[in-house]
Amino acid sequence: MSLLRGLSIVALITLFSVKTLHAADAANTYYSKKIDLVVNNVTLKNLPMNPLFYNNYLLVPSREVFVPLGAYVEYRDSEKKVYIMYNDKLLTLQVNNKIATIGEKEIEMAIPPKIVANKLMIPLRSVSENLGIDVKWDSKNSTAFVLEKLNNSDVEVLSAEIENNEPIISNDETDETNETNNSTEENQIIDIKIPNKKEKNQFIIEFEKPVEHLEKDFIQDNRLILDIYNSSYSTDSVFSNLENDAVKEIRIGKEEIDGKLRTRIVFELNKSIDYSSTISEDKKYVFVDFSGSETQEVVEKPTPANTSTSEVSFSNNRVVISKNGADIKLADVIEFDDYNKKKYSFVFPSNFKINYKSSKLNINNSKVDYLEFSTVNNLSAITIHEKQILAPILSEDEKSIYINFALPKERYKNIVIIDPGHGGTDPGAASNGIKEKDINFSIANKVNELFKNNPDIKIYLTRNEDIFITRPDRIAFANSLGDLFISVHANANPSSAPKGIETYFYNNETVNKLGLSSKKFAEICQKNIINATKGIDRKVKTEPFDVIKFTNIPAILMEVGFVSNVEESKLLSNDSYQQKIANSIKETIYDTFDIYTPKR
Repeated sequence: MSLLRGLSIVALITLFSVKTLHAADAANTYYSKKIDLVVNNVTLKNLPMNPLFYNNYLLVPSREVFVPLGAYVEYRDSEKKVYIMYNDKLLTLQVNNKIATIGEKEIEMAIPPKIVANKLMIPLRSVSENLGIDVKWDSKNSTAFVLEKLNNSDVEVLSAEIENNEPIISNDETDETNETNNSTEENQIIDIKIPNKKEKNQFIIEFEKPVEHLEKDFIQDNRLILDIYNSSYSTDSVFSNLENDAVKEIRIGKEEIDGKLRTRIVFELNKSIDYSSTISEDKKYVFVDFSGSETQEVVEKPTPANTSTSEVSFSNNRVVISKNGADIKLADVIEFDDYNKKKYSFVFPSNFKINYKSSKLNINNSKVDYLEFSTVNNLSAITIHEKQILAPILSEDEKSIYINFALPKERYKNIVIIDPGHGGTDPGAASNGIKEKDINFSIANKVNELFKNNPDIKIYLTRNEDIFITRPDRIAFANSLGDLFISVHANANPSSAPKGIETYFYNNETVNKLGLSSKKFAEICQKNIINATKGIDRKVKTEPFDVIKFTNIPAILMEVGFVSNVEESKLLSNDSYQQKIANSIKETIYDTFDIYTPKR
């Protein structure tokens, strides 16, 4: 059995059928494979972007993969940065940049995050490992399992290999693309020289022939990984109890994939340390140097000289955090809104340390239960445990930073509740291999993404994962927060013939007095979705569905097509068609607020 079994290292994959995607003209090439992603035993359906290969590594959509694991994901388009907070770790990544940070520590990933067809895609392997999340590859079923914690046995570790494929998607970025050498000729590792204490701290790997393809990755928990393709070592080996200041153990394992070999060498380090890896001129030697090389891939940032420790208090219904002379910018504070769990978190920059006598400050008023103080990779964090959903506002003066417990309608000009129908144990309509709940959820998420950078319109989803929410809970959620309510559904019929799109409303006189009838709202929606999709117009209709009958704001229920119709089921499963529906909902929201000012 391979000595690498049990490691939390992603594996990716052999060849599958090609699925066509579209993007701008490009210098870079991506490959799409038919891959199933299973997150905590739930198969992800109708992702906003299917997994893509880039330089032999898998890119996946960030929010959809890591939020179900309990992570908070926040993307700032102005900075092209994504922040992922998981347990006590904060990982910061930037588009097109291999350098990421775990707290204050810089790490180099094998590949950078990418924007592909306007969707942020991040490297599954590097992100998962640095957050302490495990990945398992099931080669028989072509499935990647992403789990919070794996059993110690039977973790299959594979490499990424893409061979003889036609490029199907490209992008307009300009960084260089590594080419995978597809030679089948095996390169034998002859020797691995381990330095003694008197020698330079340099490990030398000797090959029989020139090395053609080598990849390296440094993992947050002090592991350096070298993958050498089309190579082999005599046997799986472990070199432990090394008398070396930098390296405590070396593990070597080999695997055969489609008749080709890859050797993985894992250096388990005693501590985070600078290193360099170079290849000799004849490419027969790889040097891994831990004695202080000019090529540094892991940099421990020094503590800023102006770090201040700040006191926290609660006064006049707001949190007061003293600056103590710190030069802090509110734009550097990262916010995570986990409203479905009634949590709102702030993570502060490294030069601003928060000091409180315990990990908890009880508030116990009508809005907040308590504040939780923690550190995320040595960064100070405050999490508000809410009694009701809040939209806290951060402000400052010369002496202090303030957290005001604002309600959403106090912070946002316009609020729209998007309700992905069904969910969890309730699949909704199911036909032609698709479930309605998955279609609804995918479209709702696409709408949410369209408004991420709009400061005037806030989108709240009644569910942000595949769970069951009762109709009364959906109604209460909408009534407490929203200005508009849109419930997204797909239709079905015992016959496969019916098809088309329809929008429902309920004539509520109380709602009509607000200045916008639900009927008018439905008419705007139906017009936009028909224009966007060119679908069959089944018109605007009225029905006493609970979620639109008992909401006290303008409310509609969309039936975006029939899953029971073969033609429409294929369209509804298509990412670009779903995006057309999402875009039509965006236009509906804009058109509606052009003629309607919410009365609060």
